[in-house]
Amino acid sequence: MLERACSDAGFTPRIGYESTALSSIRAIASAGLGVALLPHPALVVPGPPVRVLQIGPALRRSISLVRSADRYHSFAARALTSLLRTRLAELVPPT
Repeated sequence: MLERACSDAGFTPRIGYESTALSSIRAIASAGLGVALLPHPALVVPGPPVRVLQIGPALRRSISLVRSADRYHSFAARALTSLLRTRLAELVPPT
């Protein structure tokens, strides 16, 4: 996703380090060792200070709720599924 967005913007990033640990990525950027593209939730939690530049248009991604099709789902799992469906219906306009 990142490489495609950079290509669309007309450049190729020189990626020196990749991580799935948002706290590590933020710490590296805070130490001045590079720049990072982070989702908004990674910026609103306590952590090392960073300068934030908003970019646009916003990058979009799809996520899925995945569960077993042939196993029992606990009350908690069913409640979470219901809650997520309700909240997403409120947040995402129908297509």
